[in-house]
Amino acid sequence: MEGRSYFTLTTGNGRNFTLVDAPTGRVTAVLDHPYRYLRPGPDPTGFGIERRNLLADLAFRVDGAATKPVREAGYVEETHIVRVRFTDAATLTVVSPFGLALNAVLIGLQAPGAASTGADLSFRLGLRPVAEPFWKSPFAIVPGPGDPIRTELRPDLLIEQGPGEGTLLYRAVGRTTVRRDGPAGGRATAPVVMAAEGPALGFVVAYLDAASDREAAIAAIDAWVADRDAEALAEAELGAWRAWRRPVPTWLTQPDAISVWRQSEAVLRMGQVRETPADGMMLASLAPGEWSIGWVRDGCYAIAALATMGHRDEARRALLFLLGNRRAGRYRDWVGGIPYRVSVVRYFGDGQEEADYAGHATPNIETDGWGLVLWATRILVETDGDAAWLATPLDGRRIYDILREDVAEAIAARIETEAPVMRPDCSIWEVHQENARHFLYTSVTAARGLADFAALAAACGQPEDAARHAALAEAIATAIPDTFRDPATGHLRGARESSPETDIDGAAFELFALGVATDLETPVAHRTYAALETLRVPSGGYRRSAGGGSYASAEWAFVNLRAACVAARRGRLDRARQLLDITTDRAIRHFGLIPETYDVAPGAPAGRYAGSIPMVGYGAGLYILAQAELAAAAAAAGGGSGPTAPSEQGPIRAARSDRKKLVQTKIRRGSSDPFRSGDPLEPEHDAFIRREGE
Repeated sequence: MEGRSYFTLTTGNGRNFTLVDAPTGRVTAVLDHPYRYLRPGPDPTGFGIERRNLLADLAFRVDGAATKPVREAGYVEETHIVRVRFTDAATLTVVSPFGLALNAVLIGLQAPGAASTGADLSFRLGLRPVAEPFWKSPFAIVPGPGDPIRTELRPDLLIEQGPGEGTLLYRAVGRTTVRRDGPAGGRATAPVVMAAEGPALGFVVAYLDAASDREAAIAAIDAWVADRDAEALAEAELGAWRAWRRPVPTWLTQPDAISVWRQSEAVLRMGQVRETPADGMMLASLAPGEWSIGWVRDGCYAIAALATMGHRDEARRALLFLLGNRRAGRYRDWVGGIPYRVSVVRYFGDGQEEADYAGHATPNIETDGWGLVLWATRILVETDGDAAWLATPLDGRRIYDILREDVAEAIAARIETEAPVMRPDCSIWEVHQENARHFLYTSVTAARGLADFAALAAACGQPEDAARHAALAEAIATAIPDTFRDPATGHLRGARESSPETDIDGAAFELFALGVATDLETPVAHRTYAALETLRVPSGGYRRSAGGGSYASAEWAFVNLRAACVAARRGRLDRARQLLDITTDRAIRHFGLIPETYDVAPGAPAGRYAGSIPMVGYGAGLYILAQAELAAAAAAAGGGSGPTAPSEQGPIRAARSDRKKLVQTKIRRGSSDPFRSGDPLEPEHDAFIRREGE
């Protein structure tokens, strides 16, 4: 497609990622895990142990010859099913099926009229390397000594045990057979051969680590295949996907926007890990994006989007990973010795906390994620209408108590006394602790999260908790304008301390997008909007910053989408639509996927994809939230009823004006403002109290 600058199609089921190169139709990677770093490396301040690309080569044959050039490639019905059509009418289907709870990929080739089809597979089961710096390939591998040992169990099943870590199962489906193509004795130097007498080829490749039950895996594959060929298996997976996905909202009518919405839904699903012990963890990007790592901040935007769409089971699983994982807390010395539950940055694949030194002398300490966890929880409870979920036992305590003691109170302990904003940290742009500052974004997310916890407390019949945390939220929100105002221009900077990276900072949009600034038309707000407009690029989107190098000064999808939310909240619907159209138009040219950044280097075409691709929370999640925000604003402007916006319309206002009403407030189903006074709200905490006593 003209204007396309990214060419990888990713399929995943929470247990792996498989990559297909769209221009050639080649399968280029089968990864042994979805997350980039499995566990810490030998140096605790260095990078972790990386996953591997197990695939060495995969070539297809139609009547003994290679497949013809690609005619088109993309996702089937905006799902995770990759389909490539060649000029000779052959069709390749590649999917990591959710219907099979294994690290597995199904590959099928349909070649109408062919007398035979085949595939040669060569995988690598070498030793795992120590991770390399982040600018290196995330799919490095050090070959192990010797050749793999292959065992043919049946005409349709071959096992390959490598000299390094893990085992591969090759399972032919339909009329395909699998054979060892190497010398006698089990050792193989040639590829595995899949062959079919006829036009249809199909097989499953599954990777098992050392702890896996091989017999159980074979039984699971056999039960899933159930005498079906690859085409029937792919169709069944598509049917299950249709049953899982939620209907597109009726207010979303533009065809391209519908397509990107649906593909974003698929990215969110593929971005959630389904392996223990990291089950539920949301990745910041899919592979091949380098940020396929479990970041707290990105994950919270993804959780909010899943809940907004109605995928509440997935949203709960993601929150339960964050709240039930006891492997955070390793960096207490860096946060003043306070106990905390949620990682200061991100997680390894084994669930351990990672502070992302990235080759620096000090770690990143990003306490903004704590407030966002409370915000995402409130959105889930509000959209679900079930505050009783907060009484669910988790690790010996109620979820509510974990939120209060290990998240909300951790935030409270980080509030400064002189000016009640959050203490210095590394925040959203990850400057490392030697450069820690008082970041606006961290104080905004803290105020947002504390206000949301106050609403949760009120819904659960805990008025003292509600009053305390509402007051803390109010104090931070009140202190923000004076603390972060630039003395020369009067606009709000991204950090109290002046620097080229943060003096004009795209993250300042979150003050308004998250509803912490309840009056969007004050003089300081207008000065801030004017400053942010200096970040606009010719395409109409925004840079992240005017300084800080090419990465910071690139055009950011995050900033564009949050700016769209602010424009919608201000009633500037045309500007909100323009910003969303920028993202939509570019995504349509790129399989519906959204990148981290767009290249703005001199001579680069507008909208050229850059950074980590495709993004989950910062891409798919924020797109969903921005579309919902625009629809809510459009409905309000038209005097009608519309969707619930995922953020608050005025979260701090009621706390300042009428504390008593705030304490008595309960979350109202469908309300976008749980702190709104005036409406009698139905008490929702009876079930919470009953469950508490069980």
